[in-house]
Amino acid sequence: FIPMQTKNGEAFLEEIYESLKFWLAFVILPLFAFANAGVNLSNIDIGAIFSGVSVGIFLGLFVGKQVGVFLFSYLAIRFKFAALPQGSNLKQLYGVCILTGIG
Repeated sequence: FIPMQTKNGEAFLEEIYESLKFWLAFVILPLFAFANAGVNLSNIDIGAIFSGVSVGIFLGLFVGKQVGVFLFSYLAIRFKFAALPQGSNLKQLYGVCILTGIG
């Protein structure tokens, strides 16, 4: 028998999810991603993080992606191919573009 609610009336699975959310997002998922990508973590060098290739990858994926998405979104709005949602502004649009650079 699996209880559907806790003693205080909350959903049991939601409580489990909330208690595991941090560990899943910041420990389990990154380890799973690195393991499946074939990343060898045994000989990590701090100097390699700031090498030209690493900085180029960071700038291309994080900075370049958000600037590109914002530029094309702005141009689409400017030339009336798209419209900002009611009540939003370009600052909020750029916040969404930062999220595209992350993922």
